[in-house]
Amino acid sequence: MPCRTFEGCHHSWRSCAIHYQVRIQTGAASHANLGLAMSVYVDSAIHRLRDRLMCHMFSPDLDELHAMADRIGIDRRWFQDPSTMRVSWPHYDIDSARRSHAVQLGAVVCDKYQTVAMAAIIQGNPNKLRRMHKLADLSRAFAPAAHIPAWLAREGFPQPWLWPHAD
Repeated sequence: MPCRTFEGCHHSWRSCAIHYQVRIQTGAASHANLGLAMSVYVDSAIHRLRDRLMCHMFSPDLDELHAMADRIGIDRRWFQDPSTMRVSWPHYDIDSARRSHAVQLGAVVCDKYQTVAMAAIIQGNPNKLRRMHKLADLSRAFAPAAHIPAWLAREGFPQPWLWPHAD
C-alpha cells in the first residue's frame, strides 16, 4: 500500500505515517524535503541455488533498493516484483559475494525476525507485526523476537501502536 501523503512518494504505509507527522509538524511539502534516512536490508538466510549461496536484499524505498542493486552490479531484470510475479514482497535475490559488497556499502544485516518485520512493513501488513508481538513479549517464557520493537524504532519505524504493552 503506497504512501498517499506526498505526491510521487512510493514508500509503504510506514513512511506514510512518518510523512503525515512531518507534514503536520514542519509543513514539508514533498518527500525530498523530509530527509528521511531509508536503508537497504539483507537477510541472514542463505539458501543454495544451483552452485550459489543466495539471500534477499530489500527496502521499503524501491528507489534505494534499485540504487543499491546498481551499485553492486545487479541487473534490474532480476528484481522480484509482486505486481508482475508470484512473490509476496519486492526484493532481489543476491549471491553471497554481492551480499558482502552490499553490507560494505551500508546494507543492514537482518535476522529472521527482523526480516519478517521488514517484509510486513514493505507489504503494508500491520497484522503480521501484531502477530509478532507474542514472540516479542518479554513476559512469556519464549520471546525470540524481543529485540524487534527496539530495533524497528532504531531503524526509523516508530510504531508504538503495534506494540500494545509498550509505552
